[in-house]
Parts: sequence; C-alpha cells; structure tokens
Amino acid sequence: QGVAAEVTEGLPEDQVLKRTVERLGAHFKGFRAAYSTVDERAVLTVLHSVEPVGMPRLEGLVADLTQAPDYLAALRLRRPLVATDSRTDPRLAPLAATLATGGTQALLDVPLHHSDRLVGLLCLGSSEPHEWTAHEIHTMTEAAALLSLALKESWGEDERRRSEERLHLLYQTTSAPYLNAEDTITRLLKMGVGQFGLDTG
Repeated sequence: QGVAAEVTEGLPEDQVLKRTVERLGAHFKGFRAAYSTVDERAVLTVLHSVEPVGMPRLEGLVADLTQAPDYLAALRLRRPLVATDSRTDPRLAPLAATLATGGTQALLDVPLHHSDRLVGLLCLGSSEPHEWTAHEIHTMTEAAALLSLALKESWGEDERRRSEERLHLLYQTTSAPYLNAEDTITRLLKMGVGQFGLDTG
C-alpha cells in the first residue's frame, strides 16, 4: 500500500522504483535488491540496485535476454523465476558472463507486465547458492504486485496526458482559419509522424 500511495502523492516514477529497491535491500540485508526494465527488444537494463558489502553494483548493466530464450520464456509466464544456483541452471547458462560480472550465484526474479508485455523485473540476488524460502518468494511477489499497480497508475496518467496533447494539437490544426486544405493535410501528416509514429511512405 505504501508504494501505491507514493504515486498518488505525486512522487516521480523513478523515485517509486528507487524507494522500493531500497526497502527490499533493507529487508533482505544479505542479498542484492534490484529493479530492471525490459524493452520491446527484450533488452534488460538495471535501473536501481542495492547491494550488501562484497557484491558489485549493477546499475547500468545491460543484457540481451534473447540470448537466453528459456529464461525469457519463463519470465513471460508471469510467475517468479527461482534459481538456487545460476551455475547449474540451464535457463541461465547463456547469461553466465553477465551473472559472473554481478557476482550472482542465485536469483529470484519477479516479472512486471504492462499491456501483456514484459516491462520489468524486481529481483533478489545472492553471491552464493541459496534455497529461496516461501517467505522470500511471497514477499517479493507481493512487492512486485504493489509496484505494478503503482506503475500502471503512473503509466495511465502519462497516456491520458499524451492523448490530451494529441487532441489539442488536432483541434489547433483543423480549426486554423488561415490554412487551406493542402496545408491542413500536410500538418496532419506531420502530426501523425511525430505523435503517433506513423509512416507516410
């Protein structure tokens, strides 16, 4: 509830993400807590991470998840991905070098989705093999669910604002008295390219 409340209080999305990771890092002191985005090309980027002493920082790390198709497919199932030993888990074999960079030998990844697309991961990482407990899995799943609700509210507000901007621009374009038909069409085409990503050929 606290995560969702922060968004309604106007806290920027990035601050919500950062505070969530910090809270998880404080709760799970022996593990790394992190949040990563996953773009439309399935490229993962670590935005925020909190590490215990001895584990490298991961912020800014980038990984192409298409190189690990079994891992990516598992995340798209909308269930926590539990790996007790990354060195022996075949789903993670293609990411061995990336995991070694972060000193990660066990991980618990909970995917976040928006509009049926994988958009992020809330993660715990261990520097040693670890049997994740029911409490750890439940806590991370609940945290990811709250975070997802908060982000969807934020994304919905962004989409509403963009729609209003598009409607305002459309009104300005079509109601301008000094434009002839050709000028109006030209401006609408430019608006389609800039605002909607259309391809005019």
